[in-house]
Amino acid sequence: MIRLLSKLNEFDRAATLAVAKWRTKEITFILKMATYTARGYAWGFYVIVLVTLNQKGIQIIVGQYLILKAMICTFMTWVIGNIIKQIFRRKRPFQAMANLESLVYSPKDDSFPSLHTASTTAFFTALLLIHHPWALWVGVWAAIVTFSRLYLGVHYLSDLFGGILLGIFCGYLVLIF
Repeated sequence: MIRLLSKLNEFDRAATLAVAKWRTKEITFILKMATYTARGYAWGFYVIVLVTLNQKGIQIIVGQYLILKAMICTFMTWVIGNIIKQIFRRKRPFQAMANLESLVYSPKDDSFPSLHTASTTAFFTALLLIHHPWALWVGVWAAIVTFSRLYLGVHYLSDLFGGILLGIFCGYLVLIF
């Protein structure tokens, strides 16, 4: 088991360094913007706007109530994901690799799983399960946000896979709400 984890760690480091070679000013700008759209405060803003619109009876988005329902799943990813982070206590790539810099401000919390990836994947999964017309576009956004976390140096590839699995699990929670 230790050997398997060592190989996974080597693969993660190699993948991180390989992707870091693709960094350009233009791509970095785009991926920074993408990653900011999935931060905790951004989700809070989205919820406040949608709740306010719903309370005022204003419908500006197709299936606005369903979007709010799907956002419950993103909240669950942050709760469950933070518990998982406390168990694994994995350092972020820019903290563990001397030759890698983070291109965005990143909290010093742990790396596994990626909560940006988990929350966007949960939102996508929930919208897909409730047949919302925006599901495909949210899936594209989730993929971009997920890649941004590796590119920007704040997560390993296995953190992203962990986030995807957590997101799919939490996205299915929409079925019980």
